[in-house]
Amino acid sequence: MDLIKELKEEHVEIMRYFEKIKILKSNEKIVEEISSLKELLIEHLKLEDRMLYPALKDCENNKAKEAGDKFSEEMNEVSKVVLKFFDKYQDKNIILTDYKKFINETEEIIKAVSKRVSAEETILFPLFEKYVK
Repeated sequence: MDLIKELKEEHVEIMRYFEKIKILKSNEKIVEEISSLKELLIEHLKLEDRMLYPALKDCENNKAKEAGDKFSEEMNEVSKVVLKFFDKYQDKNIILTDYKKFINETEEIIKAVSKRVSAEETILFPLFEKYVK
C-alpha cells in the first residue's frame, strides 16, 4: 500500500478512537479503547520512524529534509505527552475518581493530535509526495 495513503487512513482511525473515548460512559470500555488506541498509535509512530522520516532525511531537497527533521523532533515531544495520557488512564479507577478531569485531558490530547495530523497532511506529506515518491 502507498505509505501516505496508509498514514492518512491511520490518522482517520486514530481520530475516531479519540472521539469514541470521549463519548463512552463505561470505564471498562474506555480503558479497552485507550489500550487499542495506544497500540494503533505506537504502530503508526513506528511506521513514520521506519519509512517516512528516513526517506525525507535521505532526499535531496533541503526543505523536505528540514521538515522531516523538524516533524520528527516535534513528534517525539507530542508522543511523550500522549503516551503519558494513555499510561495514566489505563486504570479505570483514575477515570472514576475525576471523570471531568479525564474528559478535559482527553479534549486537550485530541486538540494536540488533531493539530499534528493537520500539519502532517498539509505540510509534510505533500513534501514527501513531491520529493521522495
